[in-house]
Amino acid sequence: MTNNVISLNGGLTGEKQVVTSTVEQLEVLLEAAKSGQIVGIAYSVLEYDNNACFGVVGRVGGFGMVGALEAAKLILTDANIDGN
Repeated sequence: MTNNVISLNGGLTGEKQVVTSTVEQLEVLLEAAKSGQIVGIAYSVLEYDNNACFGVVGRVGGFGMVGALEAAKLILTDANIDGN
């Protein structure tokens, strides 16, 4: 019966789903980490049930990462204000 859950506004349904673009980006990041290009990450994720979590791993010193996170924050804020 849960296979019939349909979002009317394109939002999350509480059902697990594979988002191809997310998987592809994670694969790109994994390959960059395996090659030694990425040495640390700070991340935030949205889970299928609308819960969010975050983490910081590896070498994360420097204010460049703070600036990158601020840019991501702006994009996320704009997307939420626009309702996307």
